[in-house]
Parts: sequence; C-alpha cells; structure tokens
Amino acid sequence: MSFNDNFKKIISNCYINYLDESYKRAVTHAIRMLLLDIENNNKVKIVNTYIPYQ
Repeated sequence: MSFNDNFKKIISNCYINYLDESYKRAVTHAIRMLLLDIENNNKVKIVNTYIPYQ
C-alpha cells in the first residue's frame, strides 16, 4: 500500500471533519509526519525516544 493510500485510509477512519479548521490542519499534518517517520526510518520518535515500527 502506498503512502497516500495509507494516509487516506487513516484520515477516513478519523473524525477529523468534526474538528475546527485550524485543528483539522494540525491533526492532518501530525498524522502525515508520523507516517513519513515510519516510512523513512522504520521507527517513530516520541519526545526523545525512538520506537521501532514492526
């Protein structure tokens, strides 16, 4: 599954449409950054901790 397919699937499973527009953009951006971390590094950085994705 491609990056865009994964992103669209996650967004469609969230209730983002119920958020204010400013929050909607921030949440969408955070999800995109999380997916890029997983795709590029096979790990997720949360604060100062890296968690492997598997």
